[in-house]
Amino acid sequence: MTLTRRMLRHALLLVAAIVAIFIVAFGCWYATSPRYTLTQMQAAAVDGNAGAFAAHVDFPSLRASLKSELRARLYTQAGDAPASSLKVLGIGMALGFVDQMVDSAVSPESVGVALASVGAAGNWVGPIGLQSLSVLGIPEHRITRLGFDHFEVTRPDGSGPALVFARDGLSWRLAAMRLNEPKPDYPAA
Repeated sequence: MTLTRRMLRHALLLVAAIVAIFIVAFGCWYATSPRYTLTQMQAAAVDGNAGAFAAHVDFPSLRASLKSELRARLYTQAGDAPASSLKVLGIGMALGFVDQMVDSAVSPESVGVALASVGAAGNWVGPIGLQSLSVLGIPEHRITRLGFDHFEVTRPDGSGPALVFARDGLSWRLAAMRLNEPKPDYPAA
């Protein structure tokens, strides 16, 4: 009987040790994986490796997010503009081109063009959607967890665009962008 209790105690200790190792490993992954993903993306950008960079981007989700952000910005500007202004007409026309513009601007090919233009100062030149990736070109970021499956990256002071990453298995992919709030640039009527 004592041999069975001893074996049971050893088995329980082994199971407890395995569970503890799993919890510690999971905690380490949870704490370090966002920074690791950003480091990989920055290294791919510095090397000009568009394929490695694009592997960390969920292009369909990113396009949908950017389309939504641009439409919201245009609707806000249209609502704030005087009803009889040419600006409202221009915004209405721009709304018709949002889908085509985002589809052509946010692609693996355009990521390659943007990465080729990264300067030593971290300046990104490229389509409007990809200029928000300049957040990755600065040395310090603020990483904010948005639950278990998402985190966002912003400048340390929280200004500018936010890049939202979604969990994909045990890795992370850029899935959305939050543009900063538009400021009307026209005089009041």
